[in-house]
Amino acid sequence: MVQVDYRRIEAGGKGAPRDELNAHWRKLLDFGTIYVAGSDAGVTDMFHDDYALILELMVTELEMSPLQAILCGTKVAAEALNLKLWQLTNFGTI
Repeated sequence: MVQVDYRRIEAGGKGAPRDELNAHWRKLLDFGTIYVAGSDAGVTDMFHDDYALILELMVTELEMSPLQAILCGTKVAAEALNLKLWQLTNFGTI
């Protein structure tokens, strides 16, 4: 799992340049890698309301469609956790 602190990269902290990281992630996406949106909210300096930022970055930086990003944060994430639709009786997908 790759974890990136975008604030630290933007602030000139340690880590690969953001453009370089995004180029690698776009290549992986082109190869069919499954992406799940997530964060370390509540554990590190990531705040819970930053989750929408993750989806926005998937669109603006990785060039996903808005629908792809939304699915990465909902349906695909549930599948990654092995949650079945019958377990999620009060939830659906877009």
